[in-house]
Amino acid sequence: MKLMLAQNTAQQRAAARTEQQAQRRAAACKNALAARRLAVYQARRTEWQAGQPLR
Repeated sequence: MKLMLAQNTAQQRAAARTEQQAQRRAAACKNALAARRLAVYQARRTEWQAGQPLR
């Protein structure tokens, strides 16, 4: 009985760890996308402020 409980607990911990890793990867992807978009916006804003025509 104890062995089954220990296995179940270990499986739950492994599942929780896998879910947390997936959430961290998703958040990192969203952050990277936001950073790229911000960089493009800032570059275009700088060009616009310098008087260059918008693309």
